[in-house]
Amino acid sequence: MLLLFLLSFCIVFPLNTVMQQLLNDSLGSSYDDHNRDRIVNWVLGRPLVNLLTLLGYEVWSSGDTVYYIDLEINMVSSVSISEDCSGINSVLIFICAFLSYIGVHYERFDIIPFMLLLLGIFVSYLANLFRMSLIILAGHYYGSTALNWTHANIGWLIFTIWIFLFWKIVDWALSGTNFRKRPF
Repeated sequence: MLLLFLLSFCIVFPLNTVMQQLLNDSLGSSYDDHNRDRIVNWVLGRPLVNLLTLLGYEVWSSGDTVYYIDLEINMVSSVSISEDCSGINSVLIFICAFLSYIGVHYERFDIIPFMLLLLGIFVSYLANLFRMSLIILAGHYYGSTALNWTHANIGWLIFTIWIFLFWKIVDWALSGTNFRKRPF
């Protein structure tokens, strides 16, 4: 499984880079900060601001920066969202892990594993959006120290729980079908 994971990793990550360069009409050039800011804002900044605004919080964004009211100091504070926080790399690693798991444990890849993959990507994205919301809300209510603590500690907890549940769902969904596990 590790070999299959590494192989898919070596294909998916360069493919992602090429796709981003093609979308930004910058094939072969270095990845500039303007494109990174635009992608981070589109993938996470805007949805995060929309969610928190919908929940009644005063937040806004510009590029990769989200602004919020820090009630501890009663001032506007901000947090920059790095490309790593956007969840893009985590989703790519998730895809590689899922494909290697299916490739090793099951004899074929058809619509059911494909739908499970889409579900996993979607809920992973929602989990990251939830994580970022908690980080901003910690900063809003308890200040920058709480924001930093939440940033450092909440992500692994959310994703550990989600990934554990996801693999249980995958095994349950595939055991109830005519999928055959590969013999070991």
